[in-house]
Amino acid sequence: MAIFGQFFRTDEKTIQEIQQGNVSLADLVYGENRDRQITDVTYNEDDDFLDIDRTWDPITLALFDVDTLSDVTGNKAVNDEDMGYGPAHFCTHEEVRRINEVLIRIDEDDFRTMFTAGVDNEWLDVFDDVYLYFQKIVTFYKKAASQDQAVLFWCV
Repeated sequence: MAIFGQFFRTDEKTIQEIQQGNVSLADLVYGENRDRQITDVTYNEDDDFLDIDRTWDPITLALFDVDTLSDVTGNKAVNDEDMGYGPAHFCTHEEVRRINEVLIRIDEDDFRTMFTAGVDNEWLDVFDDVYLYFQKIVTFYKKAASQDQAVLFWCV
């Protein structure tokens, strides 16, 4: 069974609502609350949600030894709601800004170097696919940073 990584960007007020149990993250992202406006933010599934498929594993392995980037998938659980393989983890808007500053400086050659040093050989032949998803993460974090948003990550 494949495990997929998913990101969601939102404001810190929504993070607090999720932490307090007033909102279910699963309902917000997948279910009946999907179009619900929690704060003054209206969510756009194509813009606020990012599914990076199975590439979450090699991407996090490649970034693991880079200061700041080991937290790209969040360093603290938002609550105990099981999103598939445990709870979602999040980064605050300040952490998102710091992560973004590092991500935007990583070009393809830098990522290839980190990738080949950090992943198992089974991933080496799919570098182009993994790099495409890495670029999507960079764009996602750039938008989140520009809007002072927090980022949540979980596996399904």
